[in-house]
Amino acid sequence: MLRTGLAPVLLLTAQLSFAHADHEPEFLPQLLPLPEAMAGIKVQLVHTLAPQLLISNQTTKTLAVLAQDNKPFIRFGSKGAEANVRHQTWFDTYLPGGLPTRKPEAGVGADWRVVSEKNTWGWFDLRLRPEKVTANSRWAIPVLVNGKPTQIEGKFVPALQKGAWQASWDKPPALPEGVRLQLVPGQPFGIMLASTLKTDVIVQDRDHHPFLRVGPKQTHAHTGSQLWRETTTQLGLLDAAQGAKPSWQLISGGGRYTWLEPRTQPTDMTSRKPYQWHINLVIDNKMYRVDGTSRWSAAKH
Repeated sequence: MLRTGLAPVLLLTAQLSFAHADHEPEFLPQLLPLPEAMAGIKVQLVHTLAPQLLISNQTTKTLAVLAQDNKPFIRFGSKGAEANVRHQTWFDTYLPGGLPTRKPEAGVGADWRVVSEKNTWGWFDLRLRPEKVTANSRWAIPVLVNGKPTQIEGKFVPALQKGAWQASWDKPPALPEGVRLQLVPGQPFGIMLASTLKTDVIVQDRDHHPFLRVGPKQTHAHTGSQLWRETTTQLGLLDAAQGAKPSWQLISGGGRYTWLEPRTQPTDMTSRKPYQWHINLVIDNKMYRVDGTSRWSAAKH
């Protein structure tokens, strides 16, 4: 359980708008093989709202991620994933645009708070987005493994695409009064669902299975949905409990939820043809289909 005063998971808010940059990056960070000291620790680099590092440490090793001042701001150990809430970098990397309204906790020394008991976390490290990049540039994130220094490192490679997918509704969603869907710019686009109903709103996945359940007091995700697993991977909420029985998992308070929606992008990312997609909602046992189209918009030079 998150004990920092933030939401219990990496919820996407209006700050998703940071993903809609004015121009596409010329170079993207790429992860190189991990050092031997990190054997067994899973590290992923994904490109969602911005380049994001994801770590899942299911070993007995301790891992601390160091900020640019060489002080730890995230660590993974016997208690799970913890954040140093007295370090500014923790707030700067929580979302692509940081948390401008949050400041480090007062006091001297580190103040560690558990953010994931599953020992899994993801953050938007600013070192993956330097101001000046060339094809020969490298990046490195210093870490301590069992107290000994090493690093996660990589290089920058040319971006393969110059542009972005722009999603829109084919027509305004015809939903019951009190239910609202809104597209949020990003790559992929996000969707914000808001409901003032007293009943649950069910969002289905590609296979017409329950994906999300947004109720008046709580929002749940179904861990058996492949779409939820895709979404959680993008948000750094990797499921560390392999083989667990699928169930409804509490992810936030009710009434409103925003998520990255991979269905707004084609699976063939080389395609430039308009891509049609849809989202199914179940409200009071009635199905509502909302259709959308995504179109490729080339970057302007």
